[in-house]
Amino acid sequence: MPVTPWVAEYVWVSGKNTYHDLRSKYKTMTNVAIENATLEDFPVWNFDGSSTNQHRGNNTEIIIKPVAVYPHPFLENAKVALSECFYPDGTPEKGNTRHQAAEVFAKYKDDVPMFGLEQEYFIYKNGKPYMWPEGGFPSGQGDYYCGN
Repeated sequence: MPVTPWVAEYVWVSGKNTYHDLRSKYKTMTNVAIENATLEDFPVWNFDGSSTNQHRGNNTEIIIKPVAVYPHPFLENAKVALSECFYPDGTPEKGNTRHQAAEVFAKYKDDVPMFGLEQEYFIYKNGKPYMWPEGGFPSGQGDYYCGN
């Protein structure tokens, strides 16, 4: 029985200058029905790293390997494959910090990670940040950093 084609959007973090650019690429999937698709059904793929300044030389290929799959939040009949970037020799691309984090989490899998959120906000009075000097700006962060 033929499979109804559906869309896989490979999404990864990498880029020219910041290494925090979100990039994506679409693939039409016909190897498995969307309702049965798992991570193993998403093939390793590639893109030309020279266009993103991630790889130079004669072989500019960057490999994208899916690491997690989710229903697509914006498209019907589609899934998102969050992916990591690697050089053709299998080493993680220099902006692939997820790979390093996964190794640390695997090494300390019996520990319970703790995460904190940094909250940043400004308190305003009379249309300007509270306690700022009249008609100007304060000096460097010092007294204003972390609520000092």
